[in-house]
Amino acid sequence: QFTLSKQLYDSIIDAQATLAAVREMRARNDVPALAALEGQGGGRGAAADGPDTLNSVIGGMNQLMGLLQGADATPTTQVVAAVAQRRAALDTLKARWTAIRAAK
Repeated sequence: QFTLSKQLYDSIIDAQATLAAVREMRARNDVPALAALEGQGGGRGAAADGPDTLNSVIGGMNQLMGLLQGADATPTTQVVAAVAQRRAALDTLKARWTAIRAAK
């Protein structure tokens, strides 16, 4: 439980830093790829439907963090898999961000 929570926490911090950098570049250059990467803000804990975006990944991770912190029990295999999936989605989005940054 602690290990997954720490992984999620670190990933959320990483995703928020990436999101801030995307927003900074977007303020200077309103490129459609940046808007697609950022996604719509859904509020704390809300995961949006549709393709993964930084906002939807952060929302999904917040939901998973709530599940992990809400129970004093070993995480289920479904939660473990969901954490891995959200972290992989973040890695994919960060790779897209790196490609966009390199193209500028």
